[in-house]
Amino acid sequence: VVRAFVQIIRMICNIYELSHFDLIHYHGLENLKLIWILKNFLRKKIIITVHSTMIEGFYNKTSAINRFFMKKLADSDAQWIAVSEQAKQCMLNLPINFHKDIPVVAAYVPIESQSDKPLSREMMTYINAHKKNIAFYGRSFMINEGIDVYGFEDALILYKNIGERIEDSVGLIFCLSEDRDQAQIQKLFEIAKTLGIYSKIYWQIGAIDNINTLWKTIDIYIRPTSTDGDSVAVREVLDLGVHVVASDVCWRPEGVITYAWNNADSL
Repeated sequence: VVRAFVQIIRMICNIYELSHFDLIHYHGLENLKLIWILKNFLRKKIIITVHSTMIEGFYNKTSAINRFFMKKLADSDAQWIAVSEQAKQCMLNLPINFHKDIPVVAAYVPIESQSDKPLSREMMTYINAHKKNIAFYGRSFMINEGIDVYGFEDALILYKNIGERIEDSVGLIFCLSEDRDQAQIQKLFEIAKTLGIYSKIYWQIGAIDNINTLWKTIDIYIRPTSTDGDSVAVREVLDLGVHVVASDVCWRPEGVITYAWNNADSL
């Protein structure tokens, strides 16, 4: 009862916060009841962007109530958007009737001028100590169909292989945005220790507010994802003229070097 009451209060607060806007652009699928209320009772214009091909798995696992409101919003004049053709096809595979055509629009909007907030002294010392630097970024420990989405372990194995085949002059800046799951973080550390590379990595655990500065400083960004959409990070890095190596699990922008996913030698 207390939990339900808290959820109701939270929804009322969300509705009040959003009531001042005419158009709501939602980048999620978790709380579609709120979006439906905003559309039908507050008469807001609604845009919903789907970023990933994981929407099929999400639909099967989400609650019946959320599926109900997803169908309601799909069959309305709300505008649904996919970030890639692959994501669009996954949406069309759902047992849902989309009232309007689904356009494909990249989620990344280039920003011409951005302030380059300096990296921390510790990170810069690490970067300067290596001839070349690789960056890996994962937002959270996301799982799809039992498989790690961001490819945390793949990145660690790659770095171990680089150390064995080339030399220790290559650095790895390992970025994990969400630091709440301490058990998974410790498990990640244990894997790195088993591979003998834990102390050789710069661990950026927790959100980094100057990620563009990091992109400008590294030599290669790797994205070993097991599924993906039109990644904003990939486009950010490409726009800065930095090399991107990414898995071939989906369409990638021009300039990305792709490799066969789940193939350590290919990576």
